[in-house]
Amino acid sequence: VLHKRTIVPLQMRTVQEAVESGAHSIAVLKGHYERCTTVTLKPGTELIGPPDADATLEATLVAGAGTVIVGLTLQLAGGAGIIVSGDAEIESCRILRNPAAGVIIDGEHRVVLTGNVIHGNRWSGLRIPGAGASIVMQRNVITGNGGYGIHVPTTKACDTAVCLRWISGELSGNVLGTTNDVLVGVAVA
Repeated sequence: VLHKRTIVPLQMRTVQEAVESGAHSIAVLKGHYERCTTVTLKPGTELIGPPDADATLEATLVAGAGTVIVGLTLQLAGGAGIIVSGDAEIESCRILRNPAAGVIIDGEHRVVLTGNVIHGNRWSGLRIPGAGASIVMQRNVITGNGGYGIHVPTTKACDTAVCLRWISGELSGNVLGTTNDVLVGVAVA
């Protein structure tokens, strides 16, 4: 199956226009795009930035099932940097200074985070409000966020069925601490 590939800004002015055109593979060149909007990626979309993560989106990305996001800087969005609403891979991104959490994983999804910097967000670096998520994290740096580094909000630890596999990385310097106490109920492998 051939997938439609679009290059921003050569073929489309914005990432939102590329998504609306039906592109399954979107290459984003160096530059600044979108301001205080939400860009909802269609299932199976690949959103790929330059190797130095020098393509900046000032928008909240909503990542659906099968989404791959690589090499982007997501900052100063209207909310969280990325909201994951389906299985997704997020790699080599900088998720910085957003007015909410850096990344929110909402629901029973398999998410792989590799080589990302999640720093300086107003809330927690990684927020996992729902049960059933399976998360693998390798070589991520989660520092300097206004809440916890990793936050699983719930009233009881036993209400949370999240599998978090932290392979390597840095988790420090977050205002409220590394994690909230509920992570006692989380399987960390």
